[in-house]
Amino acid sequence: MSVNRNTVELEVRQDATQQRGIRKYVGLLLVTIQELDGTFRHTLQVEGTVAKADITCHSKSRRNKKKKIPLCTGEEVDMDLSAME
Repeated sequence: MSVNRNTVELEVRQDATQQRGIRKYVGLLLVTIQELDGTFRHTLQVEGTVAKADITCHSKSRRNKKKKIPLCTGEEVDMDLSAME
């Protein structure tokens, strides 16, 4: 997974589907991304042995160096964002 310009490039590979007893997954895959502004869910359709998706992030860069980040558990954590420049 790599991050470029507010986009997460995600690739899911099913390399072991040729082995005996292992079946290829086909269907919807729910991807949850923890961003600065909260948790966002995205749905990816998996049809073959490789599924790729470019997911646009919601959070923008901040001038404020410290921010409270809401987690999917309902908690908030203080984070220093000065290293993200």
